[in-house]
Amino acid sequence: MDDADAEKNLRAMVAMIRGRGIGVVLIGVPRLGFGLEVPKWYRAVAKDAGIPYEGEILKRVLSDSSLKSDPIHPNAAGYQQMAESLFVLLKKSGALP
Repeated sequence: MDDADAEKNLRAMVAMIRGRGIGVVLIGVPRLGFGLEVPKWYRAVAKDAGIPYEGEILKRVLSDSSLKSDPIHPNAAGYQQMAESLFVLLKKSGALP
């Protein structure tokens, strides 16, 4: 799907989840291809919704073959790095003590 539709759908998902009283953390997902560019609209969605955003960890993991189980999925070490990054983000945002 194109970026405009993806952003619109993500905004709707965030609103629906938050409407149920559930906290949301947004992780930017890079486009696969010649580079691992995370679309800028992820940051805009997070800012507009006032939710924590992590835009680099998945890009870093997917750019390191030692952290992947296949071309597009992290392995245990990659997921560990993602968890550690999200822990820091959640602490910084006040979601965790």
